[in-house]
Parts: sequence; structure tokens; C-alpha cells
Amino acid sequence: MIYPGSILQVCGPPMTGKSTIVEQVKGHRSASNRGAIIYHPILCRGLISLQDILSAVMRKLKPGTFNGNIEWDVGYVLQEILSLLELCSSHHNVFVFHKCEHLRTSGRDHEFLIFLSHLANTFMSLNFKVSVVFTTYKKFPISGRSTEYVHVGMLTDQWDILNLLKYYAPGVHVSDCVYICHKFLCLPECVIRLAEEYLVKDTYIPTPEQLEKIVCCDVDFHALTFEKRVAEVVQWLSKSDVELLWQFCSSLDVTFTEGKYICIF
Repeated sequence: MIYPGSILQVCGPPMTGKSTIVEQVKGHRSASNRGAIIYHPILCRGLISLQDILSAVMRKLKPGTFNGNIEWDVGYVLQEILSLLELCSSHHNVFVFHKCEHLRTSGRDHEFLIFLSHLANTFMSLNFKVSVVFTTYKKFPISGRSTEYVHVGMLTDQWDILNLLKYYAPGVHVSDCVYICHKFLCLPECVIRLAEEYLVKDTYIPTPEQLEKIVCCDVDFHALTFEKRVAEVVQWLSKSDVELLWQFCSSLDVTFTEGKYICIF
């Protein structure tokens, strides 16, 4: 799926585990290739222009070197990447751009895709193995012989759930937990939290019956899963969706005030 010269778009709704899938592929590929692949993760959350992306790339290449706002030239950044590749010329370098959706919503996606094309293809002629992966919940209009698209949705396949549990709870017998996750947890982040919070224990691991009770009845389990993403919700929703959510919350709780709403978002 990730081969030299390719561009892979991993797309799907928020919290469906796009970055998690990339991390899993990274772990499996690195293990099978004995370190022959080097991944360069770049977080793009909130970035809305190519200049933002170039700055993020330069911060990744030379952390702590640049201060303030600098207008980067694409050619200069590619030259810096070339310098990096020359240090590990025998490796397959994969640049992973996480959470790129704001480039799409800002209408600046075209220049971003051109940059990715340069990144994936320019170095192939120099015999360097480079691939590009980017994740987004807004699909980019990308096509071509060397492009791939993977859609990530809710967890519905028990085999995917089993692999996810094994990845985040290595060495633990997780087969009995698959049914619980398949029945009650459709989001990868919930499954990951279950694995990290309850299955990776040095002392006591709850029984399947106890885990089912936790998943069904423990409000804090779900609250803590979603809490870290609350600030992003308004970016996922349209204005009409936000207004509908306000009306829905008000109908459920007469004490739900605008102040509470602002505190949440």
C-alpha cells in the first residue's frame, strides 16, 4: 500500500482512527523490513496554507533552528529534504502529514497537492525511495497512477478490532474482548482506550463480564475518551449542525444554558 513514489490519502470521519491505521502500518512495515523504512510524521492540524506546511516541514527537519515567520521557497525546502535523504539513501522514507483537512476547507488544497507530488516524484529520478501519506476527514480531489485512496469508517469488522487490541495490548489474550468492542464500541479511540486503560495492567485485568459492565455503565470511560476532542467539534460541524446540537441539548436539560454550551465548545 505504501510504495516508493506513491501518495496515499487516508480519509474518513473524525475519530475513526485514520492516524491509528497509519501507525499500525508503520509498526508492521518497520518490523518486517528491519528498520528499512523511516517515517517522518508532520502534524498539520489547523494549517491552512502551503506556507504553513513548509514551515511545519522545516521545523521537523531542523527543530529549534527557526524563529518567527519565514517565507519558505518550495525549492529550498525540497533541497533540505534532499540533504536528509542523502544521509539515509538506502532507506525508504515516508512523509506522513496528519490532519490536513483545513487545507481543503480553506481552498488551498491544490498547492498542497502539487507540493506532495513534487515530494513523492522529484526524488525518484535521483534514485531515492520516497512516499507520502496524508490523513484528513475532508476528501481531497486527488487522482493519478501513483495515488491511492483509503476510506476509514466505523469499526465493523471483528478482525480489525482484534488487530487493534493486539497492537495496543501486546502479549495479552484479547480474543474475549472482541465481541464486547464489536457490540458496544464503534470508534477506534474507544477500543484503544479500553486496551490501554484496562488490558495493559501489571496486576489485575478485568474479566470480559467486568469489561462489558465498564463499557456499558461507566460514564467516565466514554467522557474521557471524547473530552480531549471536544475543542475540535466546532471545526467538524457546520453552523446549522451546531445550532441543532444546541437545540437538542436544551431539550434534554432545561438547565442547559448558553454558558454551559460555551464551556463545552
